[in-house]
Amino acid sequence: MQKALFFLICLLALGSAAAQINEQQSGSRTYEALDAREVADGIETLQSDVDTLLSDVAALESVVTSGSNAAAAAGRVNADGTLLSGYNMTSTLISTGNYAITFDVPLENADYAIMVQPIGTTNDTPAHIAPADITTTGFIVKLGDGDNGGGAEPAVNRAFSVMVVAW
Repeated sequence: MQKALFFLICLLALGSAAAQINEQQSGSRTYEALDAREVADGIETLQSDVDTLLSDVAALESVVTSGSNAAAAAGRVNADGTLLSGYNMTSTLISTGNYAITFDVPLENADYAIMVQPIGTTNDTPAHIAPADITTTGFIVKLGDGDNGGGAEPAVNRAFSVMVVAW
């Protein structure tokens, strides 16, 4: 990945240098050839920039795995279980009202906070929602329709938002 990214950046830089040479040859300015040292310096600068970007990505990944009171995962899940948008998670409808949330990068421990909010309701009764089976790799979200009575909450498929905070 690093080599491919470095190669792509070098190609872009060389293309830019070629465009400048063509401009200088066709314009009224005096043409000066780039020597090998200038090209090498340019490539070293590009490599340094790539190294900095890769370091930044590694730092972001460590926030997820080591915790820093930051969102370790977040997203919005459609009623059919597909992930509308999100970060560090995938979602799957495993049965009516039961959704598996799996972290792309597992967390260091299972002592994280889960906030889940159903989106919309089908009637005047609130939806009931609860996370279950919490592990370092994910958890289950269980959704039910509130019945305003003493009976069991019927499972229901519904869109929801979720955020996980790890520390």
